[in-house]
Amino acid sequence: MLNGLAAKGQRRRRDPYSATLFARDIVQSLRRQIGFRRQGEPVDDAAVDEFLATVIWDIPV
Repeated sequence: MLNGLAAKGQRRRRDPYSATLFARDIVQSLRRQIGFRRQGEPVDDAAVDEFLATVIWDIPV
């Protein structure tokens, strides 16, 4: 997964799905301890996954 994000795998291209997998793993780990809220309302895991995957993908190689 890390190789896909860093473009270090066999294909030597970044795999956008790897950012999604990283985000999902982070959200699942954090969800055990904390809850995600926006303006006091609970936020769905899918929304947090999508936001975090976008932020991870924007990190330069």
